[in-house]
Amino acid sequence: MRSATYERFAGLCAIAVAVGGLVYSIAFMTNLKTGNVSAGKVAAVVLMGGGILSLVVMVAIYGLVRDVDADFARLGLLLATLGALGSTVHGGSDLARFLHKVSQPLPKGLGDLPNAVDPRGLLTFAMSGLALVVFGFLLVRTPSIPVRLGQVGFVAGGLLVIVYLGRLIILNPKNPVVLAVASASGFLAGPGFFVWLGLVLRRGAARSGPA
Repeated sequence: MRSATYERFAGLCAIAVAVGGLVYSIAFMTNLKTGNVSAGKVAAVVLMGGGILSLVVMVAIYGLVRDVDADFARLGLLLATLGALGSTVHGGSDLARFLHKVSQPLPKGLGDLPNAVDPRGLLTFAMSGLALVVFGFLLVRTPSIPVRLGQVGFVAGGLLVIVYLGRLIILNPKNPVVLAVASASGFLAGPGFFVWLGLVLRRGAARSGPA
């Protein structure tokens, strides 16, 4: 039996993740284009908090799809956990860097090294994206869930994986291709999926009663 109380809570968290995704995208783009430190701090805080909230949501998705294919559902939850932890640690690392600047200048090139825990977004983007691909595949096959919701989740996950590959291969976040894919992910597919999912979870919890 799924918990209606948890689903209501996860529904609110899903909507919060969607809002956070929009805020992160705006703050990250602002910091990227202008170097605004305050925007960088906001992006770091949202990335850190979003990782925790997204895990709440992913547990709820697992509850929705585990009867469809338990093994794939567990795989999706494992990937989502890696992504959430990576996002939280990466955000915390960025925040610490913004709050406490190193007094001594770094050796040339050292500042461009990838984050040791989450290199080029391996966990934040790639693992989280793969989790959404797996869950999207299962949501499409879940009778109580709109097929289009699963399809949007599948697309959102695929875009995150492409964002990671762009940051890994092209490297420059200002590259038009990377910016276009990141914008589609951060402003459209990601928020759209999580808002829709949040509403579905809230409605499902209401139908199943107060338990």
